[in-house]
Amino acid sequence: EDLYRWGQGDLSTRLQMARFLHNEIAVRNAQLCKELCVLPFGLADTKGVQAVVKGFSSYVDRLAESPRPETAEDDRRFTEMLRGILEDPTQVVRTLGCGVTEVREALGEDRYEAIRPEVDHILDRFFIKRIGLRFLLQHYIEAAESRPGVSGIIHSNVQVGRILRAEALEARRLCREIYGEAPDVIVIGDGEGGDLPSPSRSAGFGSSIYENPNLSYDRQFTYVPTHLRFSCSVLLQNACFSVAELFARKQAFETLPAAASSGAAPVSSPRKLEMPPVHAIFAYGEEEVAIKVSDEGGGIPRSKQ
Repeated sequence: EDLYRWGQGDLSTRLQMARFLHNEIAVRNAQLCKELCVLPFGLADTKGVQAVVKGFSSYVDRLAESPRPETAEDDRRFTEMLRGILEDPTQVVRTLGCGVTEVREALGEDRYEAIRPEVDHILDRFFIKRIGLRFLLQHYIEAAESRPGVSGIIHSNVQVGRILRAEALEARRLCREIYGEAPDVIVIGDGEGGDLPSPSRSAGFGSSIYENPNLSYDRQFTYVPTHLRFSCSVLLQNACFSVAELFARKQAFETLPAAASSGAAPVSSPRKLEMPPVHAIFAYGEEEVAIKVSDEGGGIPRSKQ
């Protein structure tokens, strides 16, 4: 919420934020460079990692050479510089992936698989920090444009139900493309009656859901809608795909024995199964919004966890 208020502030507030970012972004880029330079297993010496280090180092140099923003014109130039950093011409994800490929080819599959968990952990930590950096960049850039109810990339009243329904449509579309069928997705939490399930199709949900399906309690949710869309899309796609996969396996082997009246061996006839729906329920708390996606896709076997 502090970032939301800063993004809606006057020129004086924006310049104060710009001076903070002028130093903070340089420091964070330098830290990312240092992490890449000390990567183990020969990763630091690969062409891919070196290319990313060179790109991040150039951002530090550009910030060091630019003056601290003190006027509206300074802010305009600073914003354009940040836009160039955000656009990321080095294509960090793909380029680092090339570096990992270099190491895997040099070590061989068996040796690389032995170190893969540690490599994944290191890169996960790196990308989490990079996401935080890009959040600050994008928020500051978009905060230059004043819009009601919006500050940069943060919205004062994110419509969770609307986002869940939009991502559910996309998840079902992808599921039908891959598996031929897709489960229904029932969204509960904002009082929209169209998604309200019947008790027979909502195992695991208490009866209070039908008595008071509006769980927003007239509260507002200040958040970044693009981040929420991404998270919801992944959760709903995983749920729809797992249900469709399990349903396809069950449908392939499901048969009904029928005894032949002539005394011949029993024959089997397929029985059409009903694909269980996916449930997405959300509720507003005093300080947070909780979202739960529930499916009957069978989960992950303990042996594979």
